[in-house]
Amino acid sequence: RLPIPDLNATLDRYVEGLKPVTEPAALDAHRRLVESFRANEGPALQKQLVAADAHTGYPHTYVEKYWDDMYLELRCPLPVHVAPGYGLRPDADCGTDRALLRLAKFISATFRWQQKSLAG
Repeated sequence: RLPIPDLNATLDRYVEGLKPVTEPAALDAHRRLVESFRANEGPALQKQLVAADAHTGYPHTYVEKYWDDMYLELRCPLPVHVAPGYGLRPDADCGTDRALLRLAKFISATFRWQQKSLAG
């Protein structure tokens, strides 16, 4: 079974992952949201997740049922090439210069994530 990650460690990693792709003002807003979640809903949801995972059999990991549901319930022509758990919101203030900056940050963050993943 996959271990359920610690809530605080997960939230800290989330904020760290935002740093390369988020403007300072937006990063501060995300930090406030994370701290609110950490102090309020987070512990109860973590407790529910741990309780839901306390069984044997299917689903064999805490993400398997949700993952299967996303792919098996999705109705589109090429589900093999679709990531239903991922999406980018349109940027309302996205002129050419800003779009290029956003793309560069996204690509850079993607490669840093890949390097971390490969390094373990």
